[in-house]
Amino acid sequence: MNNTFEIYFSDKSKITFSDIIDFEEDQKREIKNIALRFTKTELKMIQTGIPLQNELTIDQKNVVVDLKKQVVNAKTAKQLIALKLVKVLPHALKQLFQRTPDGVAHNNEYLVDKLIHTDQVKKALFKGYAQLSYTMYSLSDPEEFEIPISFIVKRKHTEVLIITVYFADAIDTHTVNTIGEGDENKRKLLAFYKANFEKF
Repeated sequence: MNNTFEIYFSDKSKITFSDIIDFEEDQKREIKNIALRFTKTELKMIQTGIPLQNELTIDQKNVVVDLKKQVVNAKTAKQLIALKLVKVLPHALKQLFQRTPDGVAHNNEYLVDKLIHTDQVKKALFKGYAQLSYTMYSLSDPEEFEIPISFIVKRKHTEVLIITVYFADAIDTHTVNTIGEGDENKRKLLAFYKANFEKF
């Protein structure tokens, strides 16, 4: 298998990277090079992660779509949430609420239902975790939702984590927001992320 390898971050910390797809050598090199530019916590602070320039192959995309289908497997959004097979991070609801401030549709079930109907993978992103996230969408979706997700593979089942949501007509959110070394808030912001998001 070509889906498990060690990666090192700029602060010399390391993790064992393991994902659902088999990687091409240039993709592995790119992931390792991205990691070397950041600490793990700094990468996790980037909203959706850094998109890979070495794009996924058709076979790799098919693996992502097929595994997502296996997880949802004819279940309703309500069932997937109750069984904890799909989890929605708070940022996803925040993005949806900003899009629909009147309160329409900003709930977990709405987002999970959108995920159920996705059938395409747009790109893969690296966010400092032991696996990539994948931006999914549906060709038949008139609202053109794009949903970055990650797969959490456990012994008995696989879970899907909805990281955020954004829209095809919005400004690209895959940007790197850096924090200057002299920024007074850097230490507090890093501590906040470690305390609140390291578990994901």
